[in-house]
Amino acid sequence: MTQPHKTSVLSPLSLVNSLQGFFSPRPTVVDESASQHLLSIPESPEPPSESSEDQEEEEDMQDTPVKLRALRFSSKQKKWVPTSTSTGGQKVDNPSILLPTSMRVITWNIDYQAPNQEERLQAALRHIAYEVLGCKVLEQPPPCCILLQEVYARAFHVIPEFLWFREYFTMTCEPRHWPRGSTYGTVTLVARSVPVAAAYTIEFSNSQFARNALFVDLKLRIPDRQPPENVTIRVANTHLESLPVGTSKRPEQLAIIATFLKQDDVNGGVVCGDMNAIAPIDAEIPNVVGLSDAWRSGDVEEGLTWGFQSVGEAQRFPANRLDKVLYVEDTGYEIEEPETIGVGLKIPKGQWVSDHYGLFTQLHVV
Repeated sequence: MTQPHKTSVLSPLSLVNSLQGFFSPRPTVVDESASQHLLSIPESPEPPSESSEDQEEEEDMQDTPVKLRALRFSSKQKKWVPTSTSTGGQKVDNPSILLPTSMRVITWNIDYQAPNQEERLQAALRHIAYEVLGCKVLEQPPPCCILLQEVYARAFHVIPEFLWFREYFTMTCEPRHWPRGSTYGTVTLVARSVPVAAAYTIEFSNSQFARNALFVDLKLRIPDRQPPENVTIRVANTHLESLPVGTSKRPEQLAIIATFLKQDDVNGGVVCGDMNAIAPIDAEIPNVVGLSDAWRSGDVEEGLTWGFQSVGEAQRFPANRLDKVLYVEDTGYEIEEPETIGVGLKIPKGQWVSDHYGLFTQLHVV
């Protein structure tokens, strides 16, 4: 695999200037509650008072990568523990391990606002495991990466308690690493057959809704290469700014993500998630920041991911393709056109699992 062509991308500041009419001054990030702690979500506490120095330090961290550690479940310690550069306990660069040459990628906004969050999240995870990936109970999954958005903090425990994930996955990141004030956030799960070489999060400084991008660097192998040669694919999980008020913020947020997907230390980059593409300008943003859309059939009904399972909101906004798989185009890997998942899926109470459809695709190193 050759080093990918680094398509030029506007810096976030340049993008702001080029779309000047769409932007307004940055507001302060909403701070509704204190950060929750790992695997223990208490009643919403009052946020601690902060000095101006603390606030300035927090603002300086925004739009800056903060390193994370992927977690894996230790059967010996009976808990999730930090891990690094490992797959199933083996080192990433161990030449005796032949890494996969492809992986399945799933992205899904689970909807934190609707009631029965725990039951709906459980149903979504079962659907992914047993129907989308076709695994039997506690069967090892194929190489895959699962990107979830709008995981409700009080329902988060469903993920680390799910035995299939304990046995076969690493997890990034728990609620205490979400942006301050978040009651919901992004979680990325990676099959242990795909090594996580690095992980970090970037909190968007222009966000009113405490949004971020969660990155994992994943190791895959170039097929038919002797001796074996591995590559690094950077995968971002994001939930861009919502609603019309977010129209001026989404271009800058996606530009920040694109910048990190194009860095020289990786061989390719993909971003998946809820892009909240509700305005005409949203259709142009990926191209402006140098990303390609894995959906190649336009905004036809088959590609729409939101508006068919929405209660109330569908009357305010038309059905749309809010969720996308975007990538840095390169000859070294290919991404299949995504398919929708979770269509018509309900819990026994008759409630939709989510107002969004999820997306399923496959990435192949070539």
